[in-house]
Amino acid sequence: MKQATGNILDFILNVDAVCVTTCGIVKNLAPGVPALVMGAGIAKQFAEFFSQRNGWQGFDDEGDLQVSLGASVRYSGNEVHLVPMHREIKPERLADEDIFAYITRCSNSDLGYEKVNVVSFPTKEHYNDPSTLGLIERSARQLVELANTRKWKTILLPRPGVGLGKLKWEDVEPLLESILDDRFIVVAQSN
Repeated sequence: MKQATGNILDFILNVDAVCVTTCGIVKNLAPGVPALVMGAGIAKQFAEFFSQRNGWQGFDDEGDLQVSLGASVRYSGNEVHLVPMHREIKPERLADEDIFAYITRCSNSDLGYEKVNVVSFPTKEHYNDPSTLGLIERSARQLVELANTRKWKTILLPRPGVGLGKLKWEDVEPLLESILDDRFIVVAQSN
């Protein structure tokens, strides 16, 4: 496991996947439209960034990150879930010097789109509860299995359970080090 400091969202286009720490509570935005509760911390930052308002869509084009994760958690439980997100590239989002790098890393079918694999990483059952080391361990093992299946080489993960989860990094770090290899970069959020 590697470690870094910064805003995790600044690195999302240069990795195979990025994780967001989550709880297991789903509420309805409207009848039949489940949404994962992502109202604080890193989860809120991800929900706001990967929103339809910013042009992002889930793989099925039926909703943004909260709706896609809400449906997954409601159907399969508070587990690690993959939500491939995409949005159309607007010319104003690409600086001239970035265009060549963007074209060379995309296949023809990808041109014109940004794609990000977002993975939920449960740390607690209810948003009011503290995070638990047991759930973090289970999530880390599921994440490794998913990364192996997808053959991912670089995965970003915020420090799970630290902050609003009320755990100390000194307790979480050795647990993650025993599970995650060097493909995983744990990012401490900078202020």
